[in-house]
Amino acid sequence: MSKKKTVYYVAAITTTMNLNPEEAQDRTRALLTMIEAAYGIRIVNLDAVITAITEKTRDEQRILTISTALNTWIATTAGLRPDVEIPLDVLNGLLERVMRLDTTE
Repeated sequence: MSKKKTVYYVAAITTTMNLNPEEAQDRTRALLTMIEAAYGIRIVNLDAVITAITEKTRDEQRILTISTALNTWIATTAGLRPDVEIPLDVLNGLLERVMRLDTTE
């Protein structure tokens, strides 16, 4: 008896939306606040992180990608500390990599 292999393809969201500066900051804050709530932590340099992200991009998809990367970094690195500081060199490295991605492909 042969096993049937099922393959699933997931289409990436290819539309991008440039937010105005206030919307970009609000969206970034909302995503990072969800991360804080999920892990029961406080990002002590939240405002600096929001500023760094929104100075590099106001693209909604890139903001989501960066926030997802930060979520992974926090989950694997921050441990159980209630107060977490995201090092700006870590953030800048993530920003650099994400900004090289073409969100239209």
